[in-house]
Amino acid sequence: MYIGSQNQLKAYDQYLMDHGYSIYELVDKASDCLKKHFMDYDQIGLLVGPGNNGADALSLGIKLANEGKDVKLYYIGNHQKFSAGNQFYFDICENNNLTLIELSDEKLDDFLKDLSVLDVM
Repeated sequence: MYIGSQNQLKAYDQYLMDHGYSIYELVDKASDCLKKHFMDYDQIGLLVGPGNNGADALSLGIKLANEGKDVKLYYIGNHQKFSAGNQFYFDICENNNLTLIELSDEKLDDFLKDLSVLDVM
């Protein structure tokens, strides 16, 4: 299996955006590709970083919640410093009352407890 580096993936994203795709279209395509891998699970946890991969996770969380899945979105860092694409999906999650949990040292024990009840993380 080939795994691209962060720089390669950024270059691919930039190439596609330079050729007419918006970041929102790329995020939507990525989350569509991932969704099928989670449909057999009911209790789902997703890790959300501050960049556009975090936007993929948030978009996926929205789609899974719309399918009736119990989704918890664990984000790292100050969400007000997220990429524009990530902030867009974060706001949708907030507006739709999805479970958003900031991962911090203080919440680590709660996170570890959640891991024991989630079907997939």
